[in-house]
Order: sequence, then structure tokens, then C-alpha cells
Amino acid sequence: MFERFSVVIAQTLTSPFSLVTRQRMKRQRKACLASSRPPWCRLISLLVLASILAIAVSASGASDLSRVEGNVSDQSNAKVGRARVTLRDNAGVIQYETRTDEDGKFSVSSVPDGSYRVSVESPGFTQTREVRVDTRGGVTKTVDVRLDVAAVSDQLVITATRTQTASSELGGAVSVITTDALQRDNHSLVSEALRSVPGLAVVQTGGRGGLTSIFTRGGESDYNKVLIDGVPVNRAGGGFDFAFLTPENIERIEIARGPQTAPFGSDAVTSAIQLISRRGSTSMPEFEFSGEGGSFDYHRETARLSGLARWFDYSASFGHGTTGGRVPNSDYINRSASSNLGFRFAPAAELRITSRWNNSTLGVPGPTGILFSDPDARQKHHDLALAATLNIKTASRL
Repeated sequence: MFERFSVVIAQTLTSPFSLVTRQRMKRQRKACLASSRPPWCRLISLLVLASILAIAVSASGASDLSRVEGNVSDQSNAKVGRARVTLRDNAGVIQYETRTDEDGKFSVSSVPDGSYRVSVESPGFTQTREVRVDTRGGVTKTVDVRLDVAAVSDQLVITATRTQTASSELGGAVSVITTDALQRDNHSLVSEALRSVPGLAVVQTGGRGGLTSIFTRGGESDYNKVLIDGVPVNRAGGGFDFAFLTPENIERIEIARGPQTAPFGSDAVTSAIQLISRRGSTSMPEFEFSGEGGSFDYHRETARLSGLARWFDYSASFGHGTTGGRVPNSDYINRSASSNLGFRFAPAAELRITSRWNNSTLGVPGPTGILFSDPDARQKHHDLALAATLNIKTASRL
């Protein structure tokens, strides 16, 4: 009897009436679930719909922006790779920046309507012909730039005459250490880069963090005028300790020797050394991070952020380096930060604020550190160089 009853039940479930009933129950269950949906689900749906509409609107607005692309070659029509390409407005301000690939091609997207000057820089080459491009209506513009071989390298130097002057126009001894050289040699201190400059003798006392002085052309260590973005940082008496000066966010280091230092007064007897901070030049923000480590618990980290947003450019960095030292109480900690902020109020008016901060701590084990080191002697160093300049261009240079 049990078997008959189970068969009847199976037949009942497969009947047409039961199938209609089950479908009706499913529809009712879905309707109940839809009516009992919590309010936050509806809110999320509205936010997703609003995001889709915003993306569609921005995409329609971006369609009006133009695109500039082209090729960079030399005199023999060979492609020039890794060349720096910039788009400057009529005031000479860099609006966009990129680099060519290995085939000499470059591309800059999202360019508003306007007139731009295409400038290309590459080591060993120079651009002798001005190239301009006009962007209108979201079209793609193609330009070809030809570079000539540079016979003599020429750079603009400020320290020698306190105005921008080409190095080929100077009769004295002037050296420039560029940011490419600092990155290529991976210097952790400015004093390490200055060792390669002719006429400069860099002397460091003890290990990392020890007193570091520079003697130029046989003169005393207090015969050097040291400036950071135009701000004198020498101590009273003319001395300066280079042990804590790091190269983060430095565009170039200018060194003028001999009579070229006369504009800086009697403090610059043998040389004038100036550090110039980098500026933001790309519409897309750039972020750089580096880290390294070694023996004696040494490690160093640096970070830099820069960019350009219409009338405002910025470049800021932070560095941290530390080591445990070889003997007790010989540890060293160095923290540094710098910034360069520019505000352009008009094509001929610009306000620039620069700063460089340093905070370091050094253990002093004493002259008998191996056997009888001093357990608690410490040396601390704090300094801040802050400057604000207002540049107003009244007439073009003849």
C-alpha cells in the first residue's frame, strides 16, 4: 500500500493543474521580494545610473578636445627616441609634456583649442626651426619635428650674472649639474655630485652625517656662497655644512668659480653654489618613488609629486634616510622635504614660493668609539630655506 500511495503522489505533482499552480506561486514570490526590497538598494541603483550619465556627459565633452601627434627625426631622417616634447602656449608656459618612443613618435591627447609651440629637447641635438600647431574642433593634428646635431652644448645659467644667460656667453668657469645627471649617478647627497666639479675639493669628516666642507681653488671652506632658490643659507662667518643636503626635487646645481661670483659680494670669494628646485610641467600628475638599502641597517626612501593645472604648477618631495652605524651610538637619521609652487596671475606676472626643510640626528661616539664610545652624545641639525618671488615681465629682452 505504501508503494501505491507514492506513485499517486508522483502522478499528482506532474499534472497540468499542479504546474500552473507552481508557476503562479513563483510569480507571487517574485512580486513579494520586489515589494520588500530595502531602500538602500534603490539608492545604489540611482547612484549607478547617475554615474553612467556623468561618464556619458564627460565623454561627450572630451570629444571636443584635440590630439597632437607627430614624429621626431634628425638630419639623416633617423628617429630620435626618448626626446622630451612640450607644448607651450603663447606666453611660453609649458602646458603638456611627453616623450617620444623608440620609433620617435609622440602623442598628446585632451588638448583644448588654441595655438601651441612644439618644443623638442634631446641630448646632443638642438631644434633650430620653430614649430607651431593650432588645435580646433577636436581634430587630430600631425607635426614632424627635425632636430639638428648640436655642436656645442648650451645651457641657461642664473648664478653667474643673476639673470638667465647662456653658458656660451659667459667668459668664466661655470658648471651645471642637471637632474638627469643626478638620477643617472644615483647620488644620495649633493656633496657626492659636487666631487666631479673641477676646482672643488670635498672633504668629509668621519662617516655618514659627519661635517662636510668644500674648498674651491685652494680657498677656505667659508669662501663659498651657497644659495637655495636664491636664498643664502651660509651660517654666520660664511661656513656651510653639506652633510645633510639631499638632491630630491633639484632641477640643477649651478657652480660659478672665480670672478663670476662678484655679484654676490665679498662672501663669494672663490665660488657661488646655487640649488634650483624643479617645477611641475605636466598636465597629468607625476609621482616618483624610490627605495634602497644596504649593510649596517641602511635604507633610504624618496617620493616626489609634480604637475601643472592651468595657472598653477607644483612640485614637492620628501626623503628619509637612516643607518645604524658601524659602532655604538653612530646611527644617523636624515629627513628632508622641499616644494616649489607657482601661481601665474597673467601672462607676464607670476608668484613663486619655494621651500626646503631638513631635520637630521647623528650619534657622536667620540674619537675612541671602538673601545670606549660615548653612549649618549648626539648632534642635531634643523634648517629651513623659504623664499617668495614675484616676477613681472615689463618688456622683452633685446
